[in-house]
Amino acid sequence: MIARPIAPGSGVRQAFVALVLLVAAATSCDRVPLTAPTESTIQLFSTAPSVPLNGSIDLIATITEEPGTPVPDGTLVSFTTTLGRIDPSETRTNNGKATVKLVAGSQSGTATVTAFSGAATSGGEDGAAGASIEVAIGAAAAQTISVRAEPSSVPPTGASVQIIAQVLDASGNLLQGIPVTFSTTAGRLSASSVTTDGNGDARVTLTTSTAATVTARAGAAETATVNITVTALPTVDLSVVGTSPPTVGTPVTFQATITVPEGGTPIENVEIEFGDGDSADFGAVSGEVTATHVYDEDGEHTVRVTVTDTANQTTSKAIVITVLPAPVAP
Repeated sequence: MIARPIAPGSGVRQAFVALVLLVAAATSCDRVPLTAPTESTIQLFSTAPSVPLNGSIDLIATITEEPGTPVPDGTLVSFTTTLGRIDPSETRTNNGKATVKLVAGSQSGTATVTAFSGAATSGGEDGAAGASIEVAIGAAAAQTISVRAEPSSVPPTGASVQIIAQVLDASGNLLQGIPVTFSTTAGRLSASSVTTDGNGDARVTLTTSTAATVTARAGAAETATVNITVTALPTVDLSVVGTSPPTVGTPVTFQATITVPEGGTPIENVEIEFGDGDSADFGAVSGEVTATHVYDEDGEHTVRVTVTDTANQTTSKAIVITVLPAPVAP
């Protein structure tokens, strides 16, 4: 065998080439992201069942390998959504978990969010890659709506009442940021559409002098209505008891008859003014009320009875009497 001489410095060159190849291989491996291996399972959860318009919620993907242990930290997970956007769309695991945000825009609907990582599947029989969940956005989350009026009645002269609609999801949670539309059969609404606040309430003002029915709608939830009634005023009559003309110094008896109609509110106070500066309060009474008064001066006097109910509505009746001078002794 003939020995071949080794050129000077060739060993150094070979070592250098080997080092370059090793660094290149390491760099190439670093550029390939770490993803979930085969037979690993990925699950996706949301921190809330819904998200308000222009709001956001956290989404959490968990990945475990076949023995049930978390995948290595730094495993890349990618997310997609059919509505809204994911921030960020890719992230890496920490202790087997990857957290991102679903950011809703101004469009209501149901977002289908999917998380992927390598060969991880949801563990279902179909063996499909990734895991998906549905998240309701905006009005799509509305399941139930209720509406009330404060107060629930107005006087015949008209007034304003607050209409409050409350929106809940399927779990009974109050929903914020849900557009609610209102309509009425009578009167005037301050707005036709209002978004629910942090308490799940949407408020409008109805101004009316007649009975009205207000309807509230939100997403696919069944509509809700509330009736506003007109409170009937109490009726009152006033007369002088007896047929003899009243005279100065002689007691005069008056009778007031107060009736609370059906749909009316209880009486709070009855007051009789005798027309000479004197008056008498009878409090919360109804039916027949009598009052006796002595006049010191003759002439015409306007006697008035005023009835106030618990809704702060008033009604009155007045009569004019002529008081004659006191008879002259013979």
